[in-house]
Amino acid sequence: MRDLENLVEELVNKYIEESEAVCVWANDVGLDNRCGMIYVSVTNDFIAVSGSDAISYYGGFEYVPSDYITTAGHMTFYSGESSRVQECIEYYIENESSKKEKYFEKTIKCLSLEEESSPASGLKVEIKASSNSEVIIDISNSCTLRFPFEDAEKLALAVTEAVSVAEKIKT
Repeated sequence: MRDLENLVEELVNKYIEESEAVCVWANDVGLDNRCGMIYVSVTNDFIAVSGSDAISYYGGFEYVPSDYITTAGHMTFYSGESSRVQECIEYYIENESSKKEKYFEKTIKCLSLEEESSPASGLKVEIKASSNSEVIIDISNSCTLRFPFEDAEKLALAVTEAVSVAEKIKT
């Protein structure tokens, strides 16, 4: 029996992969996040979950007619032929296309700071704003920091305060 279970799991995983299903959080298809992670396939018009309790209870999928539900192995598939499922797939499509179209970054300032160890080359710092309500600080050859606007404001105030204290200490 274990061989049969393994074969079914392999087939389910292969089907999910071939259907170009994407694993996303439930809120990416307009559902309560308590539904957890789900697979959505635009290509094959389905939503799939591992276990169905959370999506039934928190996602309203208990109203999906049984004709549109298939369980194979550990996965439960909900067909896009059901209006409830179709709404979720459409929500995903609309939000994915708007995410791609709307995201952008704008460079606000490029700085070249001298380093004590190599003043000739300096440290390159690029400060950007993004359409995701983030401030991005890109430090060349080192790291990229991303802050929500609120945290970036706190950081800016802290840097300003540190500069003020440093000036007082210097004199």
